[in-house]
Amino acid sequence: MTSFTAFACGVVLAMGVGTAGPSEPDMNISTGDPACDDFLVKYEACIASKVMPAAKIDMAVAYVHLKVSLKAMADDPQSKPQLEMACKQSADAIKQQTIAIGCQW
Repeated sequence: MTSFTAFACGVVLAMGVGTAGPSEPDMNISTGDPACDDFLVKYEACIASKVMPAAKIDMAVAYVHLKVSLKAMADDPQSKPQLEMACKQSADAIKQQTIAIGCQW
């Protein structure tokens, strides 16, 4: 777990907004889709290195929710066929939002 991921999990847990109930969400997860996992790694790096401290908590919470949501989608046989499209749509939107701060995609 990277230091940013630990930070993001801590923020989510401290705010009581974790999606996995009272236990810590497992952030060492893979969606099983290489392109989706690559996007999540780049998104994490973007937040960790480019986002100003004042916005970092909100983005960390959004990141954790997105990662957990995509993993749940990957684990559900009914929603797994939509995983690639959901990941691409998320990536496209986040790229547009973060390119101005210098994130590399």
